[in-house]
Amino acid sequence: MTDVLAGACLILGSLLALVAGIGLVRFPDVLTRMHAATKPQTLGVLLILLGLALRVEDKSVLAVIGLAAVFQLVTAPVSAHMLGRSALRAGHIDRARLSRDDLFGHDAETRPDPAAGGTAPTHRDRDQPARMADIVEVLGVYDADGGLRGELSYVVGHLLGRTECSLCDVTHSLVRRKAQWDAMASRLPVPVRLVHRNEVTASERAAWASVGLPVVLAVTRTGEHHVLLGRAELAALDGSVEAFDAALRRALVSLAGAA
Repeated sequence: MTDVLAGACLILGSLLALVAGIGLVRFPDVLTRMHAATKPQTLGVLLILLGLALRVEDKSVLAVIGLAAVFQLVTAPVSAHMLGRSALRAGHIDRARLSRDDLFGHDAETRPDPAAGGTAPTHRDRDQPARMADIVEVLGVYDADGGLRGELSYVVGHLLGRTECSLCDVTHSLVRRKAQWDAMASRLPVPVRLVHRNEVTASERAAWASVGLPVVLAVTRTGEHHVLLGRAELAALDGSVEAFDAALRRALVSLAGAA
């Protein structure tokens, strides 16, 4: 009977680990992949450890298995939390899909003031024009395709002088994303999401169809898209993160004031 239970735990744990791997490949965004990498994977590892524990008799081995289970339960939730938080701050999450956003206050622009019995403006509202609250994210669209093939094609074309994307020059060095970009994005009043031209929705494509790529758009609560920085403005930045930061803030204030 013990052998049957151990075998069942090993098989079920292996299947859950397989499901987690498939989820990492098939799921569309960071949050759903994060769930696949933590929930079924963690349960799968625990079942495998349980199957091993049922088969071994050495107490020292059982102690190691117990420690492995404890560390799995402790580290997986923390790593998933930090990964999700970092992805949201870096703009890699589609905030339109979120029903609640405690980090950026997506579902409320004011917080209650117990002393006054009403509401008080948030820090973001005090620092930005009132209509800035209507802008839920900044969307940057690269003039390049995503995926391994698309990125390799762009890198090769860029080295040969055949392709150019001024937004890519702002956000990335030759081999990776700039640390200055991540630091700048974390300080903006709204989160930034970066996508490739083959990753946009139909409404997003319609927003830049008349201005071309690359482009930076403002996305409002009602789903509207407004051009903040076009191809010419991005090209004038000459790849500077600091210049992008200043130009984007001016465009956001201008848009909010005109709303």
